[in-house]
Amino acid sequence: MGHKMVNPNNKEYYYEGIVGGKTGYTSLAGNTLVTCVERNGTRLIAVILKSRQTHYADTKALLDYGFSLSQAGETGTSGIQTGGTSGPGGSGSTSGPAGTSGHCRWVQDASGWRFVKTDGSYAAGECLKINGEIYCFKQDTYMVSSGWYQIDGIWYYFRPSGGLATSRWVETNGMWYYVDENGALFTGGTTPDGYRVDENGVWIR
Repeated sequence: MGHKMVNPNNKEYYYEGIVGGKTGYTSLAGNTLVTCVERNGTRLIAVILKSRQTHYADTKALLDYGFSLSQAGETGTSGIQTGGTSGPGGSGSTSGPAGTSGHCRWVQDASGWRFVKTDGSYAAGECLKINGEIYCFKQDTYMVSSGWYQIDGIWYYFRPSGGLATSRWVETNGMWYYVDENGALFTGGTTPDGYRVDENGVWIR
């Protein structure tokens, strides 16, 4: 049986995979919680400090986010590789977007990564699917990476590796945002996992 976690909006429920947890209070850290969860061979530890209340509703969001990253292979030391032309994927492959003949390649210089298409031109002002990942390129031909980027009035979040983040929570400056299956910032409603966000996309706690 999972460990019982209390959610003021959902009465009470069991979070699957809880190994153990401990709550407490100190004058410096306020209300605190340390909890450990294991699921499908992945173990996560969440630490909450200075909580405004003792329900610790943030914990579920943190754990859900952690497991979503784990399933997507985002944990560990993955990221942009240095040197060579294998590109941000780091697999050593120089294959291009789906449907190309394989003459595409990544090129890195001091300013970042660029992608050479089959016609020999650099990708610019466009998004391409490369080895199963969506990458977007600015007009100056350099790949978008590590943060938020607006395209046609819609905000998208790109991982450090350059790939577009989809169907997951993203933390920026202490606030949580959700990006949908297309990578677009979700605003003014309830996310697929049941959380409310305001018109700016910020999770309403």
